[in-house]
Amino acid sequence: MSKHLCKIQTLFACISALVCCLSTLVSANNLKIENLQLLDQECLQFDISWDNAWNLSNTNTPNNFDAVWIFAKIKINHQDWTHLKVSDKPQDYQISSNQVNVQTNKDQRGFMLTTNLEGVGNISKTSIQFKLNTSLDKEQNINIRLFGIEMVYIPEGAFYLGDETAQNTMSSFDEGMPYLMESEAAFELNTTEGLLVPSRISMPSPRTVPSDYPKGYQAFYCMKYEITQAQYTDFLNTLNATQQSQRVAANIYAPVETPAMGEGYRNGIVIQSSAEWGRAAQFACNLNKDAILENSDDGQNIACNFLNGADVLAYLDWAALRPMTELEFEKLCRGPIYPKPKEFAWGTAQVSNTTQLLNGGTANEIVTDSISLESGLCNYNYSPIQGPLRVGFAATPHSDRLQSGSTFYGIMEMSGNLWEYCIDLSEEGLIFDGSNGDGCVSSEGNANETSWPLDNSTGVIVRGGGWNSGDFDIFRDAAISDRFYFQNPNDQRRNTTGGRGIIKID
Repeated sequence: MSKHLCKIQTLFACISALVCCLSTLVSANNLKIENLQLLDQECLQFDISWDNAWNLSNTNTPNNFDAVWIFAKIKINHQDWTHLKVSDKPQDYQISSNQVNVQTNKDQRGFMLTTNLEGVGNISKTSIQFKLNTSLDKEQNINIRLFGIEMVYIPEGAFYLGDETAQNTMSSFDEGMPYLMESEAAFELNTTEGLLVPSRISMPSPRTVPSDYPKGYQAFYCMKYEITQAQYTDFLNTLNATQQSQRVAANIYAPVETPAMGEGYRNGIVIQSSAEWGRAAQFACNLNKDAILENSDDGQNIACNFLNGADVLAYLDWAALRPMTELEFEKLCRGPIYPKPKEFAWGTAQVSNTTQLLNGGTANEIVTDSISLESGLCNYNYSPIQGPLRVGFAATPHSDRLQSGSTFYGIMEMSGNLWEYCIDLSEEGLIFDGSNGDGCVSSEGNANETSWPLDNSTGVIVRGGGWNSGDFDIFRDAAISDRFYFQNPNDQRRNTTGGRGIIKID
């Protein structure tokens, strides 16, 4: 097959043996994946760049760096999209710049591009050439889509759970003090020697948290941002009609421009072309509700709300990532620092709320609010903006942790914006063994990993609060350790719920 320059759509590059064109790709940190080429029957090449990268792995804290998870989907002739496996041998990758390194994964579902900077900077256009684990037939009609998701590396280390005062907080039995998690070994739950966690039943039941259940001590990667509306649209557009019908709220046979996930509250995903017999629907973003889809102000980079637990699990399985546990959630937020009462993800108990929107729906969407002393900026506390904001809306090349509202490790919007789904410590949640997704969903459109929760009403919990959450003396939803909704099922698509995933590279 000859080389082709091919179409780039939001958060993915697309190559086709028959149809080719070129455009650009923009996301929260100007991530661009361009110029995808099929060099031969088993080798692909593309260019990548992104802004505001960092590598602080030579510092004592936070001792981490950012990265991009790369994975691909393939469609042959008129078959369904499937996951395209790549080589797990580092020698099968060629990189044109010393700014970027590659980390392969044994399951061959994708690879991680890590930064080789010292400090903070931009990754200039870098060519990546890599081999597939299969040889493609040049006589077939082949369509390949390449996806990139910005990630953050979380180093191995101990951390604390609970903050003594948050609603339904975790704690040790030692006068309700924070619990030190210092290994991945099995431990006792709700006993006098273990972690106390309020249970769904009236009397907490003793149980063991098995060694396979991820506790947050080991190193892993986490999505830098919540799932965006562009990312969720990309996901929907690689599903067949049966699968799509489970992952949207609308009837996929409804007219063009019907809202797909929910009406209003800054969700702009619509039906671009209706499903027909034997053909899936296509989805696009149209936040401004004009006659042209995928405009620059159509909200592609706004966090995707109206997701239920099953939606998030299916997306993560498709992306070959996995859900986080609620233990990992707390580490992601506070790092190794001893907890402060009712603290937020930026490490203080003070918050400045977002009220004034500028450049709404664009890749440059921001708020003009400033922060008060020791406060972090957060889309929270019944925000008058009435919906989620662009992921990373408060981060700039010069913002600090409070100004950007980021966690100890540089992850954005872990407090506020949208509630995030985590695997809980219930009996249903404890079957989770941390397995990564396989890149595929079931024929019905659900996650198909056997250790993941079987449905979206048990085994998962929402953490971190959302734009329409409250901040009161008794409880504050966006606090790191608050577990106010630990008893609630999570099978509803709410205008305040979204999510993100993590991955452990082997």
